Amino acid sequence: MIYLIRLNLGLFGRLPMLRKVARKVLPLPLRKTLKKISSPHPDSNSPQEKEAPYRCRHSYTIVSAVYNMQNYLDDYFESIFSQTCGTDHIKIVLVDDGSTDDSAAVIESWQKRYPDKISYTRQENAGPGAARNRGLEMVSTEWVTFIDTDDKIAANYFEEVDKAVCSHPSLVLATCKLIYWHMEDDRLQEDNLMMRHFGKKSQFFAVGDEQMHPIFFMNASFFRTDIIRNNQLAIDEKLRPIFEDGKFVAHYLLRCESGVIGYLSAPHYFYRKRDDHSSLIDRSWLDSRRYTLVPSRGYLDILKASQLLKGRVPLNIQQTVLQDISWYFKRLNNHPEHEALIGGQQNIDSLINYLREILSFIDEEELFRISGSFIPFVTKNGIARTFLQAEPPFQLCKLIRANPKRQELLIESYTQDIEFLLDGAPVAPLDQKRVDINFCGMHLCERFETWISYSSESQILSYRLPSGKLVRLDVDGKTYPRSMSVGELLQRYTRNWSEYQQQSDTWIIMDRDTQADDNGEHFYRYLMNNHPEQKALFALRRTSADWDRLQKEGFNLVEFGSPEHERALKACSKIISSHADDYVRSYFGDNFFHSKDYIFLQHGIIKDDLSVWLNSFSPNLMLTSTEAERESIIEDGSPYLYTSKQVALTGLPRHDSLIAKRQEYQRCPGRRTLLIMPTWRRYLSGAQQDRSNNRNMKAGFEQSEYATAWRSLLENSQLESIAEQHNLDIVFFPHANVLPYFSAGAISLPDHVELGSCEIKSIQDYYSETALCITDYSSASFEASIARIPVIYYQFDQPRFYGGDHGIASGYFSFERDGFGPVVTREQDCLQTIESIIENNFELEDAYLRRIESTFQHVDGHCCERAYNAIIGR
Repeated sequence: MIYLIRLNLGLFGRLPMLRKVARKVLPLPLRKTLKKISSPHPDSNSPQEKEAPYRCRHSYTIVSAVYNMQNYLDDYFESIFSQTCGTDHIKIVLVDDGSTDDSAAVIESWQKRYPDKISYTRQENAGPGAARNRGLEMVSTEWVTFIDTDDKIAANYFEEVDKAVCSHPSLVLATCKLIYWHMEDDRLQEDNLMMRHFGKKSQFFAVGDEQMHPIFFMNASFFRTDIIRNNQLAIDEKLRPIFEDGKFVAHYLLRCESGVIGYLSAPHYFYRKRDDHSSLIDRSWLDSRRYTLVPSRGYLDILKASQLLKGRVPLNIQQTVLQDISWYFKRLNNHPEHEALIGGQQNIDSLINYLREILSFIDEEELFRISGSFIPFVTKNGIARTFLQAEPPFQLCKLIRANPKRQELLIESYTQDIEFLLDGAPVAPLDQKRVDINFCGMHLCERFETWISYSSESQILSYRLPSGKLVRLDVDGKTYPRSMSVGELLQRYTRNWSEYQQQSDTWIIMDRDTQADDNGEHFYRYLMNNHPEQKALFALRRTSADWDRLQKEGFNLVEFGSPEHERALKACSKIISSHADDYVRSYFGDNFFHSKDYIFLQHGIIKDDLSVWLNSFSPNLMLTSTEAERESIIEDGSPYLYTSKQVALTGLPRHDSLIAKRQEYQRCPGRRTLLIMPTWRRYLSGAQQDRSNNRNMKAGFEQSEYATAWRSLLENSQLESIAEQHNLDIVFFPHANVLPYFSAGAISLPDHVELGSCEIKSIQDYYSETALCITDYSSASFEASIARIPVIYYQFDQPRFYGGDHGIASGYFSFERDGFGPVVTREQDCLQTIESIIENNFELEDAYLRRIESTFQHVDGHCCERAYNAIIGR
């Protein structure tokens, strides 16, 4: 079968319509196979390519810095010595920058096989720039490139480059398409933001054409050696940790007086993205020099050099700088947890001052010309006003959500001055929310989420500024100046809804695809018992341990991922889930074009600032459990894009069961447990498996600080003694992402500790028999406190958890000020606190009891009912 597919692969690859049809009719495994064998892969060296070897007419040297690359060097060499053009015209210069591993031995083995091709030298560690400069001194060929030793190139890489050089004799620089190669799941990412200017065909620009695209990657570029030598160019060895490539390319282009620049689409460079995020670019944000030295010695240097050599800054240099500084705004806008890495207030002030100076070289037109993928309009707005002291040349607003049934529109804008009118009459907002965006403690800009209602599709919606400046409305990627009919707006917004034509008012409810027993299950049970007239399905994998249990109870189950499930998703009216992963709310990868109501039941209670994650999607409704939680999301100035119409205070559906089971246990007490229930760490997550909650295991997890700290506590003999003395069973209930490590035997528990899992019994049952709960930052403490269970917060990694690695910032909730139990950071303190609570007969201290009573005002056994009313009311 695969042989037949390969025979017809050329036809399959050339016919987009055939591929589209195949995606709809073929089963998922076969679609994956087709995708794999039809995609370029770093290991692909087909026999057909080797049958007629191409001979290069020009000579090339690869200069590569080496630092602890023993695990990658074989791949690097194999890709070079497998070139379709051979290596007669290719030399390799390797400069070892003081490696401490066996890189030298690997290189020596290859050097023995190709003694005339590989030159090797070693130096004390001085950085990749110094290594490349030393290698440059050894170059004698016409062209030089700088392939990194942890990357690979396609088999036809040099052949395609040489063909371009031959067909364009005046070529002075060639840059190739760089494709991200994700090691964790061996996946190629061809469509990445930095390479979107590469089309199917190569592009060529004359030197001096300011419309040429930025070039950041020396490793995927070829340079004329004579231009480097004649202008005494070198990589800036003091510019660390990044941007030495961008600076070198900019200076090289500024010295080119004539010639052609080529952007070559055919030769593919495979840039290795390591699953441990240990690459130089990944680590650069942890280096304070990224915030001071790079802006001053990198961006400002090339801007000032451009002004000196050209009398102005070429547009492509402006775009180069804008693209690179865009990452600062992405990383630091509303991310106070990242500011600690900058290195103190003095460095923060320096960064802001450098950005002011850098942006003074940038034309306002170029700021607003750069793709919104790099700098969103809202950030451009803020940069213009805050750094350039200029008003934007126009304003933009964006349709976020349209609800034809309720005749409501949600529009996002970036100034409160925009007035909305229907048939010329001003519209009073149904609801409006202001979202403040701060950059390093400085107010940068605002965005406004505004709900308006209309009465007829024939009405004309207008949007204008008092100044008369142009306002455009973005409707699903297309902009409309000044006004448009509501009907035209809805036609654009709903143009793809026919793909998911609603056939009945069916609700699809779920928790994780692999596991139930969360708010989805409890809400479905309420619906089944109290509103049987509402047609609903519960989605779950048949392999889940919960399948048989729910089937026996009478749940109308649909197998997650099955054709039946996919048909139901297309025809349903609502998707209701305790989880908001892509595989839940956007199963087909397109968010159903917002044709479905998505109701986010939530998995826990939000206490930290989760705005970056929550702002990545827009549910019709999200449930909350406390006044403080709801207010933190909807109040003006908060970082969340959610208005009060999208957030309901109901309590979580599973809380009804929690209270009932706890009360039942207290009437008939059984065993007492010490429940240890930590949350997860995002930096330990493996790649998510396609359309599933399952993730790949992470190499080195067993040695991580997280695994080590919890293992140490569980294995502590004092803990075992405490439990034995007070007749407590110790239950370790790990996060779902940890369970695969137990299943694989990578980690295990001591004999005196029981593994807790929803596959064994309901989490509500675990809570009901718990005498004391130990967690870290988990909202499990809220569950325990609702059940009046004492809590200890064991937070051994506070700096790292809130230092950006976990992707969250501190929110309204302070564990010390608002928490329901003591906070400890050392294992011995944790043990002492356990003994202290036991000595107090597991009674809650008055201070913690008062906090619990003031926090939970909507936990009365009617959470499911309130959730149902909120859903049908929205």
